[in-house]
Amino acid sequence: MEFKEDSLLNENVLKLLEYFHGGIVGVYRHVEIGEERLEVDAVILTKRSRYRIIGVELKVSDVLKAVRQAVARRPFFHYFYIVSGEYSTVHGVLGYFIDMLYQHGVLQYLSEHGIGWIMLDRSGNPWLIYPSKYLRTDKTLKPDAFLR
Repeated sequence: MEFKEDSLLNENVLKLLEYFHGGIVGVYRHVEIGEERLEVDAVILTKRSRYRIIGVELKVSDVLKAVRQAVARRPFFHYFYIVSGEYSTVHGVLGYFIDMLYQHGVLQYLSEHGIGWIMLDRSGNPWLIYPSKYLRTDKTLKPDAFLR
């Protein structure tokens, strides 16, 4: 089943993630993780010198919901990103970011949990608003699960 949000994880976003995290080995959509069977919009396996697993939450508009979901899913991944959009102009991207920053304190949650945020303009061009930070916990998924 395909969802409207699925189109947010486009070729340009994948190229951006590849630039920061190494070559993309695989992209897996709508994956259930953990004992709670949480659904993640996408899991991306990358490799530079080592395999890394990136979780992605896609939201067209409800960034606050995406932040809540990202926080719950974050411990399972080396990196985690929220991808949101599609905004009509650069000013639209920046205006929305400023609103989320000041009105809702989104940047604080992203920083505390090492979650990255990518916004798309209407043309599908990604804007890295905040980078994800590396994390490894006892819950982090193993690359072997995706290499079969």
